[in-house]
Amino acid sequence: MGGTNNPQAYDAYLRPLRFYHDSDTDNAKLQASLAAVDEAIALDRDYAAPYALRAYALIWLSFGISDLRAISDARQKAVAAAERAVALAPNFAEAHLALGQVRWHALLYLAGAAAEYDQALASNPGSAAVQRASAGTAAELGHF
Repeated sequence: MGGTNNPQAYDAYLRPLRFYHDSDTDNAKLQASLAAVDEAIALDRDYAAPYALRAYALIWLSFGISDLRAISDARQKAVAAAERAVALAPNFAEAHLALGQVRWHALLYLAGAAAEYDQALASNPGSAAVQRASAGTAAELGHF
């Protein structure tokens, strides 16, 4: 589910994870993480995990951009990356989590995000990241 048999692609995917989980992530770190993610994708085009991570990085990158066209472009690329991750691995929780994050943060489509988080919970109910995103969206929708 979402994996690869290519060790170089896996290594390229792992490198940017530290940026994503770094609370001080800035645009330079996000750009560096995108470069590594794109390397992983180039090494294995059927590897879903880097597409999901690419979607996250593009969403957070869009928050630090002041040009409206660049924001729109980053968010459209995030949508495409998350949808590709889901298409490659329909039972991969991280893919649905990424699409949910894109729908919530980039498209402001909370009901669509909730549906993706439900899919992610079904695939990996023990994931703290999935539970956190699902609970946050539920609260935003008034479902306490």
